[in-house]
Amino acid sequence: MLCYCCIFVPKFVCSLWSCFPSFTRHGPIGPAMASPQFLELTRQLLHPPTHPQYVISLYTALLSIRRCLNLEAGANQQGYEGALSVEAMCQAWTLLAEIGMLIMGAGLGGESGPDWARGISADVERAISEGLKLSLSSKTSLRPFWVHLTSLHAHLALWQHNVKFSRAILKRLQGSLTKYDPPSIHYSVLLAWHANLLAPVPSYSSAPAASTSPLPSLSPSDIYSALQITHDLHIMARQHGPGHDIVVQLALVLRLRTLARAEMWHARRNENPGAGDSVATFLAYCEAALHLPFDAPSMPEVAQLPPITIQLQLHTLIIGVLYFTLTGNADQASRRLTRLYVVLDESPQDTEAYLKIGLPDQPPLIVQTTHPRVLYELAFLISSVSKRDLVGRKPRRKIFAEEGLKMANSPNENVICAFDLSALSNPWLTKAVIVPMWASLGDAREVEDRLAKMKADFLCENASIAIIRNEFERAKQHIDTLIAHTRTYSIFPLYASRITLLHAHLAHATARHSRALACYRAAAHLDANDTPQPPQPASSSTTPAGPQNTSRTGGFVRVAARAGEVGLLLGMRAQRRYGERATSDKGKVPEMDDGALDVMAQEVAEECKLFPGALASVGKLIEAVLSSEIVRAKQRLKASLDIASAALDNHLRALVITLTSAHYVHTASDHAKIMLDTARQLAAGMGAPLDKEAQQRSDQPPELGNAPLGLWVGERFEELYLRQGNAQRAHEQRRVNDALRQAVRILPSRGPP
Repeated sequence: MLCYCCIFVPKFVCSLWSCFPSFTRHGPIGPAMASPQFLELTRQLLHPPTHPQYVISLYTALLSIRRCLNLEAGANQQGYEGALSVEAMCQAWTLLAEIGMLIMGAGLGGESGPDWARGISADVERAISEGLKLSLSSKTSLRPFWVHLTSLHAHLALWQHNVKFSRAILKRLQGSLTKYDPPSIHYSVLLAWHANLLAPVPSYSSAPAASTSPLPSLSPSDIYSALQITHDLHIMARQHGPGHDIVVQLALVLRLRTLARAEMWHARRNENPGAGDSVATFLAYCEAALHLPFDAPSMPEVAQLPPITIQLQLHTLIIGVLYFTLTGNADQASRRLTRLYVVLDESPQDTEAYLKIGLPDQPPLIVQTTHPRVLYELAFLISSVSKRDLVGRKPRRKIFAEEGLKMANSPNENVICAFDLSALSNPWLTKAVIVPMWASLGDAREVEDRLAKMKADFLCENASIAIIRNEFERAKQHIDTLIAHTRTYSIFPLYASRITLLHAHLAHATARHSRALACYRAAAHLDANDTPQPPQPASSSTTPAGPQNTSRTGGFVRVAARAGEVGLLLGMRAQRRYGERATSDKGKVPEMDDGALDVMAQEVAEECKLFPGALASVGKLIEAVLSSEIVRAKQRLKASLDIASAALDNHLRALVITLTSAHYVHTASDHAKIMLDTARQLAAGMGAPLDKEAQQRSDQPPELGNAPLGLWVGERFEELYLRQGNAQRAHEQRRVNDALRQAVRILPSRGPP
């Protein structure tokens, strides 16, 4: 989910114009006045990328600046170029480079682009070269132009896939800065270098399309270089004194985001708790610096904080919720989620996703932040993901997922559109269409791409919720919509493994075992091929204890798919051994040798240990099933139950309690009854209707929750009642079991065709 939050990058494309006096607009338009007028006209012609005439504005602005610089074909060589001062000439070349970069960012500079935009990269290179010559040769102070043009040069080199050259430019620029340069320039160069290290290499030879592959894996050298830059930024800001405290906070959040981007969630062995080399060790330090002490009786009011601090708090809280959800700590995740709602509701409604950091007696530092619409939808998404409990009539996880999907389906979801003045009454919808003036069309499409991916995540979440709550018809609708949506936005390869896993879970829940096995294996294969491998630590003596050590097992989806396959095979083997009811397609499922299945299950259990939270609990569960010793099996079931209970995952908790009760049915019936009664309540709650009236309607099928689990529990209750001689209770339980058995019998008809 971290791909939705953009990394803070400096934006000083248009801020330089405030450093120079404006040109006069009075008097006759002659050669001495026309060129400044052309410069001003060029700026006025540019529109934001969400404007319907954005491409036309780029064309007219390019014509204007070329005329100003006498670059038009057939232009008079005695034109307006001589009327410009050195500062104005440097301004003009910089403006040409920026317009050219905007054209390239819109995907118009390739062979398939319009005639007027082809070869624009050559114009950008010439503009950067001429501007750098003027800024270095002038006797006046044009150093801000030199810094800005050098940064543009590095950005252009990155777009041209010359990564090493791009980073060499920024490194040389950083080494050329002196103590006399404003702190904002030092900060901007460090931020640009940091973004360069973590950003994927785009291609703007043609129209940019949505990303169809996961974020590329980062090399260890890039990660540790980025971490070192955040450290340098932190030290530099502290050296400048109290007036730069916000930059200190920015450096801390950048380091936290870098650790999360690199999937360095957990501490390495023998790591110093204050080293800050993992999210686990650095999160608390970052929260304290941002005045987020969750154990304190009160926290500062949001209205009293600067806007940039509020943004930093939002990013820190989001990462904190994700981390504690990943590790299965529902209490800590809930605390941060509650604070996130407060900060998000009371935050100022900045609509252009950029903020100014004021520095004492110095030019401000302008940073680009995550778009407010992205943050708002992301808050709904992580709220749904962090709420694991789905038992009851109105579980909060389901409410957040449905409301988030409604927001994603709003008319203003697409940010590449004209301004809709009627949407101004809704501030959050307004935020979905406003981007900074200097943003490129690629930046706007990036926001659209993030919104499209979040809608796909909402559909995945709603489908999984429907499967857990045994609403299979609704689950099929969500999966079909998910496939159509991902194909529309060309992001299907990103979600292929997850969609296949959802199909596997749906088939498994509806007793379509042959289809479930095929989908489980396909999902594991897809995720193993598509998941980029996270970086390994530089030292082999300190092995991470988290997902970053999954060089062979692939991603979370692969391990989850293999765990589902093993669980299904173990259940089918138990049915064969104990002569229980056969599945509807038993003959279509090839039987697996017991020895090979045990080896496979043990491998999957070891893989599950690499992931905290739900998969760790599943791994303990598999080990308990494989264990031949009752005491050891009970110990592993207890460990699995502790993990599921800490995460408030009642779906997994019901399964663990049910398996645990099987060890007590014949030895401690009273204790077994307590566990079975708890499991029965949880099974019935996973599918409870919205209201009691709907449950009592004769024209509606009865809602029985998780029928297979409820039937197994009901059969154990029937055995206990018969053993105790309670014939009446046994007869009543038998009637309930008959209804559950009928519900289980029709499960295959409710699944996919």
